[in-house]
Amino acid sequence: MQVLRIGMIGFGRVARGHHFRAYQALAKTDAPIKLCAVCDTDLAALAHAGELPAYTDLQQMIERESLDAVDICVPTFLHERLATQCMRAGLHVLCEKPMALDIASCERMIACRDQTNKQLMIAMPLRFYAPYLLMKRLIDEGELGAPRRAYFTRSQAMPTSDWMLDERQSGGLLLDVMIHDLDAAGWLFGWPDALHCDGIPLPGSDAIGSASAQFHYANGRMITLMADWLPYYNKHAVRVGRMDFERGYLYFDLERGVLDVVRANDEPKSHAALLTDPMYQNEIRYFASCALHDEAPLRCPPEDGLHAVQWCNRARKSVIDATI
Repeated sequence: MQVLRIGMIGFGRVARGHHFRAYQALAKTDAPIKLCAVCDTDLAALAHAGELPAYTDLQQMIERESLDAVDICVPTFLHERLATQCMRAGLHVLCEKPMALDIASCERMIACRDQTNKQLMIAMPLRFYAPYLLMKRLIDEGELGAPRRAYFTRSQAMPTSDWMLDERQSGGLLLDVMIHDLDAAGWLFGWPDALHCDGIPLPGSDAIGSASAQFHYANGRMITLMADWLPYYNKHAVRVGRMDFERGYLYFDLERGVLDVVRANDEPKSHAALLTDPMYQNEIRYFASCALHDEAPLRCPPEDGLHAVQWCNRARKSVIDATI
């Protein structure tokens, strides 16, 4: 059986906390995936690599480890350069969200994919998470009728890294936090016909610290997305949402372990068992299957990564225009 040999580029918080743990779990299964090495310029980060070969030079890792693919988990402003470098080196690429900072960079990444015939997938884990697959099934099968409106709220601790707080390098709150629910909304309901976004800055900063965006559709449907970076010690992270249909609704509170579907005039039916679904493992399995079979990642195509960046940047422009 062919095994996909993967190298991780970037071994910081997201890489270790999500991707690396997923590879460790997958190593205990029959998944045809092998994490072969990691690369980072930060020696302190590489100290967490254990027995894995660790590199500070990407080209050395590519040449020495006979890789088939890479998993890119570096700051956003580096995504385009590293993704195109790896595709030109003959490697398939899984790239952490957001795809890039702007549309032009996303377009160049897609053009490089076409030129090299390598697979490029942007890591949007909610598309591989059972609760969101339940939402999609309810929409697609029409069990509760047509969806009418929805809201998604996501609040988390303010980042501590300088690059993340610099919107020129990370894209800020909208491209780092809101993009999760914005992409999910685009995937579930389609991209909107119009958008409006309001926001306020972090204390003592020009960076957006709290934002509320609305997707508007020609059929009257409205989706509300709220995101916050909490500037104080965070004991109350929030990941809550509700989706209203013609004959019922779905409600979730991921921090409190709630996932209920309510049919009109019925008691809530819990689907909380789905909350333990390992979305990062699912995402990496899917990418590996696409790479091994040389199939486009249709559930998570880079074109949707481009659209997510496009709508996040439109949201940011809406905030800026409203404050002028």
